Amino acid sequence: MKILMMEWKSFGNEDIIAGFRELGHIVKTIPFSKEEPYHNEKTENDIVREIQDFQPDFVFSFNYFPIISLACKKADIKYVSWVYDSPLVLLYSYTVIYPGNYIFIFDKDLYLEFHKLLLNEHWHANS
Repeated sequence: MKILMMEWKSFGNEDIIAGFRELGHIVKTIPFSKEEPYHNEKTENDIVREIQDFQPDFVFSFNYFPIISLACKKADIKYVSWVYDSPLVLLYSYTVIYPGNYIFIFDKDLYLEFHKLLLNEHWHANS
């Protein structure tokens, strides 16, 4: 599998990249700034261009970012996010309902809250 990883200064970057590669996946990392997490047309288009150039099976990030979700929706590709902050205010975005999102979250109470609100099959509790 080919994975495009949006890399920002988060804990675990090296470990997740090593883990993906040990499993035989090809990983391309691109720097990502959390400064405009909701919407920025240029950033969205830059992400879409990276997706088109690399042709990954999915885009991955630690924590969830609406702007990545928007770009993935434009590019018609899956977005996998592993949320380790709680509460993560960025989850309270209309973009979480996009069907291409696969959001993994460790906080079971937060998962239950969103599951009740959204009844979205793409939410997964890590407990």
